[in-house]
Amino acid sequence: MKNRTVLLSAIAVAAMLAFPIQYSEASSGWTVYSSQLDENGSAVYSSLGSAGTGYSDTIHLDVPLPVKVLYPSEQEAKKTVLDSVNDALAAKYLDDPMFIWLWDYPIKDISADTVVETVTAGESGTYYFVSSVSFDLSVPERFAGKTESVMKEIENSGKTFTGSESSVSKSIVSYLSNVKVREDSEGTVSCIYDALCEKSSSYPGIAAAFNYLASSGGLKSVTVCGNYYSQDKSEVRYWNAVSVNGMTYASDAAGGLSACGLLSDVPGGIFSSVYGADLDVMKENGLSAPELEREGFQYPDDTPFLEKYGAYIILLIISAVLVIAMFKAVRDGSV
Repeated sequence: MKNRTVLLSAIAVAAMLAFPIQYSEASSGWTVYSSQLDENGSAVYSSLGSAGTGYSDTIHLDVPLPVKVLYPSEQEAKKTVLDSVNDALAAKYLDDPMFIWLWDYPIKDISADTVVETVTAGESGTYYFVSSVSFDLSVPERFAGKTESVMKEIENSGKTFTGSESSVSKSIVSYLSNVKVREDSEGTVSCIYDALCEKSSSYPGIAAAFNYLASSGGLKSVTVCGNYYSQDKSEVRYWNAVSVNGMTYASDAAGGLSACGLLSDVPGGIFSSVYGADLDVMKENGLSAPELEREGFQYPDDTPFLEKYGAYIILLIISAVLVIAMFKAVRDGSV
């Protein structure tokens, strides 16, 4: 009777997975990636946030899974859960630039162990489900033993920007224009530390720095990775999706297209013909990039009053002086 109850419950939950519950726990305050996770992926994502609260070089995660789906083979059960784990890792990497234990994720494979259990359903046979998953994460080797000092150095090197969402974005891009764009050597990947502390980074580090500065300034932003297509080649590129006034625009602080913050003169359709989002990081995942607005962002006219109207004011003053002088001359009879 107990096995039958477990079987029926698991089948019911499996049916529910066709319409997964959406969660809202993105560390950046924008749920664009975490809301795409299924319940097991959300459990892994939450555990990442809970584990990343200290300065240990290595953290161990043992995550009980809330949804236990039955499969006819152990391989199918493992694959489904490991796909959810990878979705959660990619989501965390793309939206949380300060999670140091994933800074090497684009080049470092992460192996997860699963606890597989079985249930026998009478004549139907034996079914398999994964009850928990565990894995270890480590900081990049070059930061081993220096986790706390590295994190504090980033915090001290950053800058807080204020103003409207569009002005904050413009200011961040202007600030990051001082970062030298470099190409990572084989087997390495830049991170936020390189961008903010060493002022030299490749696209991933600059995109992470944008996220960090955006969050400090109250701006919602996540990293997008994919390919940039030029006339004769394509290259892997990282940029940012930014929420301004409730709408999503692209910003590429390292790509030279965004001198004023948002790609205001490049509508989403044109942008997408040059930049192709592909969120697969170390492994394939099921995440989708934010959809951009079809029209470019129209900046409010923030030209200073005197700069905008100064010439007219001077001309008006000169005209007024001439009129007064002529009026006085006529009255005095000198004209």
